[in-house]
Amino acid sequence: MIKRNLIISFLALPLLAALPSCKKKGCTDPESYTYSSDADEDDGTCKYYYGGRDYGQLDVGATVDLDNEYTVFIDGDNVGRSLMYFPNGLSCGNPDAVGKVILYGSHTVTAVGNGGTEVREGSVFLDRQDCKIVLIEELPLK
Repeated sequence: MIKRNLIISFLALPLLAALPSCKKKGCTDPESYTYSSDADEDDGTCKYYYGGRDYGQLDVGATVDLDNEYTVFIDGDNVGRSLMYFPNGLSCGNPDAVGKVILYGSHTVTAVGNGGTEVREGSVFLDRQDCKIVLIEELPLK
């Protein structure tokens, strides 16, 4: 009897190994907007804003009328001109703001106005999958 049970157990092992895993599949990266806290195994379905996991967006604008137009640079790259101010606040992703999708980390934002005589500059740290607003009026004069 013991011998028979041992043989049955030995034969059943490969069948148990062939059964599908009970792990729940899904996106296991909390940086992703498709993250599933129930997932035990990543299935490649992670999706990210801004074109990738390590990217975010910097938007630059003013909420105070500085009576000026500014050329905006991020890390030395000209990203456009800020031609208006947002008296009711600036929201991330506003199409009228000047901005850039960029790798996370520390960046230098420079705003040059008044025919080049006024330069405002500051550093900002951008996290992965974050959108950050930089206000021109809060950048220190250089």
